[in-house]
Amino acid sequence: MTIFAQSVLDAFPKRPLRVLKSPVASPWLNIVGVMVCLGFAVGFAWFETRELMRDWKISAAPMAVRDADVTNGRCRTHYVVVDCSATVSYRVAGVPYRSEPSFLFVSLDSYDRTSVVRSASNPELATLDIALDQLWNRIITLICFVALFAGVSIYIITLIPEARRATRLKQQKVGVTPMVVEITAGKRSYGQTTYYFSYDDGGQRRKTQNLMRKDEPFVVARKGQHALALAVLAGHGVRPILLNERLTTIDLTDDERNALWAARNALG
Repeated sequence: MTIFAQSVLDAFPKRPLRVLKSPVASPWLNIVGVMVCLGFAVGFAWFETRELMRDWKISAAPMAVRDADVTNGRCRTHYVVVDCSATVSYRVAGVPYRSEPSFLFVSLDSYDRTSVVRSASNPELATLDIALDQLWNRIITLICFVALFAGVSIYIITLIPEARRATRLKQQKVGVTPMVVEITAGKRSYGQTTYYFSYDDGGQRRKTQNLMRKDEPFVVARKGQHALALAVLAGHGVRPILLNERLTTIDLTDDERNALWAARNALG
């Protein structure tokens, strides 16, 4: 692969360089991400557990409430997740009660009819019949959502050591090794682009990704529908770092940038 861009690799400076832009999110941003995911997990678990505990008690001795008033009732489907809520008002022996059940579960069906069910032993506890019908579904959904948020948190935690190493690269000059990588995809979101690419690592093909903010990779050639871009290896335990088109990812001099641009232009 590097045959197509050997002149660019030859033009790369042979001196220690300092990395100016990290290929991954900062350690602090990763920590914030962990806190947000854990916050969602705890908040979701706390809210849904309260709803489940109430409905579990009702399911032990359910009783239909035929004269109940249901207002603001709705069940909305988001792909396969059904989110239901309502405000329920009813009377038992002349005493008014009010309940606001809210719950979600996984289903491919739609729901436009419901009825009110209360506990025969405790008239203060009331919910919708859908909530009782989907009780085990809701328990499994709760476990899956909490496990998902926890899994994302664990994944982000595994990124923190590399993020710290990448941050240290910005504080000192290190020896870097230029290489050509094959960009396979790019995904833009929130003002930044994630570039997915593969590279040769001692005869093995590996895949990784880099974040770029308002930048594009320094493309040196093409291979089919994929772009070949210039990257560098800098330091142990840090993924290859894509160089941007302006060559400001590392602290190159103007002469060094001009030499790289000239070498690429010579490729045609």
